[in-house]
Amino acid sequence: MAVDNNEEKNKIVLNRKMRLWNKYKKPVIGVILAVVVIAVVAIVLKLCSIGQVFLRTSKPVSYK
Repeated sequence: MAVDNNEEKNKIVLNRKMRLWNKYKKPVIGVILAVVVIAVVAIVLKLCSIGQVFLRTSKPVSYK
């Protein structure tokens, strides 16, 4: 009986954890995706701005 009682408690704890995970799964995934998208956009904008700064600061070569 003691073994069965212990197994039931483990199942209840696992059930509670799974319910909590299922409850917060979508918001957690959404936050992670938002952070990844923001990081990618920031990297792309940073790379584009570096290229523009390089093009703006380079002086034309004049041959005399």
